[in-house]
Amino acid sequence: MKGLGYKTVFWYGGFSTWQNIKDFVLAQGFDEFHDASEMKSSDEENAWGVPDQVLFDAVEHYMKAHQGEKIVNVILTTSNHPPYSIPVDDLGYDREKVIPLLPDSIKGSDKNLTELGHIWYADQTMGHFVEHMETADPSALFVITGDHSERFTFARDVSLREKSAIPLIIYGSHIDSTWFTSTKPVLSIQLIPTLAELVGRQGDQYTSIIPSIFSNYQYAFNHNLWSDQNGIYSHTTPMPQDLQQLVDYSRELAVWRVKHGNSK
Repeated sequence: MKGLGYKTVFWYGGFSTWQNIKDFVLAQGFDEFHDASEMKSSDEENAWGVPDQVLFDAVEHYMKAHQGEKIVNVILTTSNHPPYSIPVDDLGYDREKVIPLLPDSIKGSDKNLTELGHIWYADQTMGHFVEHMETADPSALFVITGDHSERFTFARDVSLREKSAIPLIIYGSHIDSTWFTSTKPVLSIQLIPTLAELVGRQGDQYTSIIPSIFSNYQYAFNHNLWSDQNGIYSHTTPMPQDLQQLVDYSRELAVWRVKHGNSK
């Protein structure tokens, strides 16, 4: 993205000491890193940092101060994460309205309702942020996804696909929904090359370990699962030999890039 002329800025609703995230982010080439220590404090602060609303307010203020610049903001939120201490009831969350809508697989316990309330809060604040930013800049592109799959414990029986899949929304005024109708598996690492193709111009070049979503690449894999056009399989299920070789090469290259960055 920097090669395409964009400034790269990472935002984290928690604190930089978590997993050494600031050092890691800057080592990967980001121009700027911002965390909860720089943001307006509030009574709802917890060990993870500030509520999502405070985080999004900081990003919105920054973007208004940098109008006209080409910027990629990567925003890592925390409010749908324990300890679930945000007063969501005071912010409009209606437990009584939620209870009769719950499926049999989810108990209407106070704990579960509080957890669902934080998901509601995270979703609402993210939606408001998108609304504000697309009004300020109609050309803005939004990519919304998660950094890992489902970890909630209130749903009892879910399929392997439901348990392992990560939602992905690519949204903007110039996006055609028919571009993303394929049911083929997709890897998170494919998001950046996809973004490069969406915002780049004809003739631009980029490098990537895995091709973009628009390519004919047919597989996905992580530490525990792999998938193809036909389904999702446990890592104990043997892969085709060509895929196993591709996975091994991709992992080795990914580790090298994380450790050495752009060094030759």
